[in-house]
Amino acid sequence: MKSLLVSLLLVYVVHLAQSQHACVDRHIHCVFWSQAGECEVNPRFMKRQCMKACGTCPRSNATLHAEPAMMSKSRSFDEVPDDVSQRAFLPNRGIPEGCHSVMTVEAETRQIFSSGQLTARFRQQMCAEQQIAPDCSINNCFHKKYRSMDGTCNNLQNPIKGAAFTAFSRLMPAAYDDGFNTLVSASQRNRPNPREVSVFLLSSERSLPGHVNSLVMLFGQFVSHDITSNAAQNFCGCGNSGPMCASIFAPPSDRSRRCIPFTRSFPVCGTGQFGRVREQLNMNTAAIDASLIYGSEAITARSLRFAAMLRTSMIGGRMFPPNTNAGSLTAGDGRAILFVGLAALHTSFLRLHNNVAARLQNMNRHWNADRIFQESRKIVGGVVQAITYQEFVPELIGDASKTILGAYTGYNPNVDLGILNEFAAGAYRLHGMIQETYPLVDSQFREFNRYRFIDGVNNINHVLTNIDSIYRGMMKVPVRSPQRLTTSVTERLFGGSVDMAAVNIQRGRDHGLRSYNEYRRFCNLRPITSFDDWPEVPDQNVRQRIAQLYRTPDDVDFYVGGILEQPAAGSVVGATFACVIGKQFERLRDGDRFYFENPGVFTSSQLAELKRTTLSWVLCQTGDNMLRVGRRAFDIEDGSRAVPCSSINGLNLEAWRE
Repeated sequence: MKSLLVSLLLVYVVHLAQSQHACVDRHIHCVFWSQAGECEVNPRFMKRQCMKACGTCPRSNATLHAEPAMMSKSRSFDEVPDDVSQRAFLPNRGIPEGCHSVMTVEAETRQIFSSGQLTARFRQQMCAEQQIAPDCSINNCFHKKYRSMDGTCNNLQNPIKGAAFTAFSRLMPAAYDDGFNTLVSASQRNRPNPREVSVFLLSSERSLPGHVNSLVMLFGQFVSHDITSNAAQNFCGCGNSGPMCASIFAPPSDRSRRCIPFTRSFPVCGTGQFGRVREQLNMNTAAIDASLIYGSEAITARSLRFAAMLRTSMIGGRMFPPNTNAGSLTAGDGRAILFVGLAALHTSFLRLHNNVAARLQNMNRHWNADRIFQESRKIVGGVVQAITYQEFVPELIGDASKTILGAYTGYNPNVDLGILNEFAAGAYRLHGMIQETYPLVDSQFREFNRYRFIDGVNNINHVLTNIDSIYRGMMKVPVRSPQRLTTSVTERLFGGSVDMAAVNIQRGRDHGLRSYNEYRRFCNLRPITSFDDWPEVPDQNVRQRIAQLYRTPDDVDFYVGGILEQPAAGSVVGATFACVIGKQFERLRDGDRFYFENPGVFTSSQLAELKRTTLSWVLCQTGDNMLRVGRRAFDIEDGSRAVPCSSINGLNLEAWRE
């Protein structure tokens, strides 16, 4: 009888232990999902994966095993949990010098508008208002540790340097026809019709493969949307006239279209009149800070947040940026679905934020939601910078990344962080890297489908079902050398209404960019005096064609001359564009107080972890079921050199434990 009782008792204990063990949250995001109402919306999945977060554990188990972070609301930062109070050593939690605590919320010192509200105001006034400088001293302890949402107070001596809603910077003075406003060549007629240049010189179905894969194009677009957003709206039609309209009328020989509508960028209010040189406005923060994920102003940023997390739509048990019935993604930048690959990167970095935030929440339970959000945002921004400077820029401009950028020597408040007009309206308009089609590739790197680039414009269907396949397809296909633009973007984009080559030429003229030769001189390159003597353009047929279009080398548009240059070894672009791109990324590094390598932004152990991060690691961490990738994300990969994701080193958040 006694042995029977002992046996029953053992069975009960084992059962109790098993039931208690089973009553756990099996996913890192369970708390977040439960707060977002997923327990009610998706009960079958949540009750299996998130028993504790949904409160569906047996009462005894829930009481025994509920964690403090799941049983109560977030503690304020100053509250210290019991387990922390018993530690022999308590870190200072990263409190900035001269501050009593970590300030995680920025007090608003002036009226804030959303990007949409400002754009509507620009349209009403036909000019763009610049950012009003805040008083940085009011939020001094916040600014010592975190970026503001709109980029103000990065430079404490010049609070709006590099901020959203400020004018683009320039390498050289503008060259408008009248000296301050009129579109280049609009009155002097010294340059050819942009559409004629596109058709006769730049548009081609022939694709020359580059030395890297198409993720370079994709990540380049991602960075572009992080740092630039030209204040412009397309409201001019071919029948419209007026100071904002500069539509491109096609030459008589062009049988495919009569005109390409073109609306000039909004001028900064007070410029472009009375002799004041016309300037254009950048609506995004200049710094590489992942603002396309978080927003470039506080109103949008707040709408994207849910406590420490970014809001999501759950589709098939996976997180995506919130999407509407119209198939659009809600993100920090309104161009998230401009291309299916771009929508995929938006998804990946949203998942990365929420993964980091969930781990920090579990690790540092004395942190409140604002602290977790700000630290996660800071980490994600650091990851984007690490990928940009350690992987992307060296592949894009080759040796120029060493000769122009050189070694990092620390933050310099005298460096202008702003985006160069020559970069945004010229050298970085690399639409030629876009291929006509892209494959969808399975886990064995076998192509199982293919889609046209133009079918992936404003279309997120593939992202919702094939995000890993999109990335593998980009890894497998070489980037297109950007010296010519595929007909997809010159003849068929947006229903055939847009020719990106012609628009790029016209945009440069709209922004008053100087001629190609003048930028060669600026970059200490020999100016071209004869089309027959142009070392960077070795193809004689190309030189003959450009000679038929332009009267002299001094008339050549910056965009046209730069895009035609043959890439240097190890580079995607030619010497002139590499010079301008290099100078821009040098400014974005040296003029950013929060650049991840700047001493004091991260601890030495945190910096070491960030330097280990790569784009391959991000894709492994955030894919649907990514199993293998190339160790170097931008190398062309057919699967033969792919390694298991488990072997890809990445970010260890233990460096952030407090």
